[in-house]
Amino acid sequence: MSSEKQEEIEEVKEITDVIGGYGPWQRRIFIMFVLASFVPAWHNLVITFFAPNIDHWCSRPPSFSNLTVEQWKNNSIPIEKDNGKIFHSHCERYDNFGGKMMNLTTTKCDTWEYDKSFYQTTIINEWDLVCDDEWMVSLTQSIYMAGFLVATIMFGQLADRFGRRPIILICVVIIVTSGLATAFSTSFAMFTVLRFLVALGSAGLLTTGFVI
Repeated sequence: MSSEKQEEIEEVKEITDVIGGYGPWQRRIFIMFVLASFVPAWHNLVITFFAPNIDHWCSRPPSFSNLTVEQWKNNSIPIEKDNGKIFHSHCERYDNFGGKMMNLTTTKCDTWEYDKSFYQTTIINEWDLVCDDEWMVSLTQSIYMAGFLVATIMFGQLADRFGRRPIILICVVIIVTSGLATAFSTSFAMFTVLRFLVALGSAGLLTTGFVI
């Protein structure tokens, strides 16, 4: 064996001695971050349950509260067609309640009722994110993904400067505090800001954990 190859082998051995081989410590770190990665994955998918596609229609005024939902729809909500499907309008009602045969002009809803047969509470019926405000659901998800972008750029640099462990701990604190606070959001703006922070902590944890 040539002297150059012998030196390369010795150098590899020295590097291995420094970083260590695959052992108990590496297994613990691997398992820990595999389990930790479930949390960001759940946060990525949870918007499906925060903002499901639930049926909604113009709400009944107090003078018509004695009508059932079906009676209200049949008498005061116009019929629409889309791709061969027939359904009651989600965003319009007839001008004169309960008398569509007398007046066929329509107006936009100002309040809504929601189908709560499956989902009792969502951000959709909490803040009326329907019709003209339906785009706000996409907005909050876009801001969430922006948190991932910012975290990928920011936490990689911070981890190189201050170390992986303190950055990972900071990200865990961000995820826990903002994730819990999201459940108590009192406005759409608060919900969106907290979702951004959740994404910030989640992406920071994944990025730093992948490197370590």
